[in-house]
Amino acid sequence: MNFTGATAGYQAGVQANDTRLAYAREATYGVAPKIAYQRLRLTGENFRRQNNRQRPEEIDPHWEASQAVTTQQTVGGTLSGALSFGSYDALFACVCSGNTVDKTVNVPKDMPFTFERPAWNPGGMTVATPHNYIWGNLPSAGFLRLWASAGKLNKVVPYRAALAPDYIVVPYDVFPTLPDNTTDGGTAAASVITNDAIFNSITLIEQLGDEVLVRTGGFVKQIQLSISQGQFATFSADFDFRDEQRLTTSPATDLLAPTDSFVLDPVNGWGAIWIDGKKVDAPVRQFSATLTRDGAGQDFALGSVAAVGQRPGSLTATGQIQIFFRNSTEYQRFQDNWQGPVQVLLKDIKGNIYGLTFFSSTLQNPQVNATSKNSTIIATFDIEGNPQPGGGTFSLSIFPA
Repeated sequence: MNFTGATAGYQAGVQANDTRLAYAREATYGVAPKIAYQRLRLTGENFRRQNNRQRPEEIDPHWEASQAVTTQQTVGGTLSGALSFGSYDALFACVCSGNTVDKTVNVPKDMPFTFERPAWNPGGMTVATPHNYIWGNLPSAGFLRLWASAGKLNKVVPYRAALAPDYIVVPYDVFPTLPDNTTDGGTAAASVITNDAIFNSITLIEQLGDEVLVRTGGFVKQIQLSISQGQFATFSADFDFRDEQRLTTSPATDLLAPTDSFVLDPVNGWGAIWIDGKKVDAPVRQFSATLTRDGAGQDFALGSVAAVGQRPGSLTATGQIQIFFRNSTEYQRFQDNWQGPVQVLLKDIKGNIYGLTFFSSTLQNPQVNATSKNSTIIATFDIEGNPQPGGGTFSLSIFPA
């Protein structure tokens, strides 16, 4: 007799593949919004609620420890994932205490839009609107999509602000040939998350079978991303939550589908790294970045086992780069106490692009070692991010394909 149907009763428990993890931004700290939640992609998580228990050191004739009491609870853990375009932008905004802001410079028709390689800057070129001061509102460094002449130019490039707001400077190597000057108008645009002083908290819900765990007052206190030769790009975010509750009804009115972008791979995913406006020519083995809220933590009070508030701490941006050692260019920057922008371009196979900018960086802790026989020397440098005058340590520029 042929069997037509599904086998029942085979599961020992709820399957991880059936888990749905989703988030929503909170209007009020610790209050789960009743709106549509965005599903998250993940490779794993280890969130947990833990009660902190204490026992008084009472003198006891029965040789027994005293009854334990709950003093406070902690809820937190780490979300791990494969880095893909658009999947974690809200978490980047949370750790940066910022929002996604559109930065666009419009070049009107008939305004000169020029591209030159000046003698005073042989390693770079200027993108200018001579005597038309329209570039002054851009951050001091970052990435822009330059578009001109009805699409004749369409390129994402790193840039640095110039002495005058009628031009910016970009590395010469980003263009195979010098673009033609135009008067047909154009734009220089980017969506940018820059560190700020805006508190962002989220509610995270986890669907487990017929029940849901609701974690409120979520704050991202650290993000790490890494892309290495031989491995896909990885992402992790460390959270604190105010509370965790098991509910039978989810606060989400809908679950929005997760992003379907490709995971960044070490072949197509790596763009380039520019230090002080100059592309690192040596082959890169690994790049990593860490965004940390130093001093972030929760405040507790009498009458509440859950936290009553969250301290946002201060953003620290660091990174590390490993390159095949060919010359002492980067080591000399370390020795000279150089400080300036470090810019990294990551992309996926479809052409979606991330631009990471450390506004005012130094290179620290060089390691240039002959580790073993028949090996190629690898140089490792730590990237120390620092705030520029007036504020600004790190930004993430976002460019859909």
